[in-house]
Amino acid sequence: MKVRFTAETPYDRARGLMFSKPLASDEIAVFKFDNDTTSGFWNRNVSYPIKIAFFDSNFNMVDFKDLAAEQTSTVKAMKPYRYAVELANSDSDVVDLVDIKHYLEKTYGNKL
Repeated sequence: MKVRFTAETPYDRARGLMFSKPLASDEIAVFKFDNDTTSGFWNRNVSYPIKIAFFDSNFNMVDFKDLAAEQTSTVKAMKPYRYAVELANSDSDVVDLVDIKHYLEKTYGNKL
């Protein structure tokens, strides 16, 4: 699993994957928030479909959503979350959600 980028600022989170090449099947993009949030996501100016996994501050997945290419309607997690992880929407799921959870725990576990 490769991390394409980590978005920790409001600007980086707002820009996200806009105008980028498609995520490879083994790539993720991580969105970290300082506090729990219910902010929504869309796929504006992203020419490919993606999946989003939402994780709480204890690194438990709280929701999972699919976004179509160029989707401008917002999707929100069912519960507040601290991390959103975007991954390729492909038939061959190379990235495992357990691997994402372990990555988040290793990277942010001591930084809450």
